[in-house]
Amino acid sequence: MKTGVSVLDTMTENPVTVGVSTPIWDCAKIMKKNGLGSLVVLDKKKIVGIVTQEDLVFKVLAEK
Repeated sequence: MKTGVSVLDTMTENPVTVGVSTPIWDCAKIMKKNGLGSLVVLDKKKIVGIVTQEDLVFKVLAEK
């Protein structure tokens, strides 16, 4: 299905990032403060992943 809308049209231009060693609880606080559902994860300025609200719920909270 073609919509005529590109990724460039919809992306976040200045995503909030965290480092690979950022404590997960700090990530949750950053998400809450900024009204975000995900954070881009960097390792030495290279994007290595993304952490999402779902990750926090299923991989952290549900494991407690």
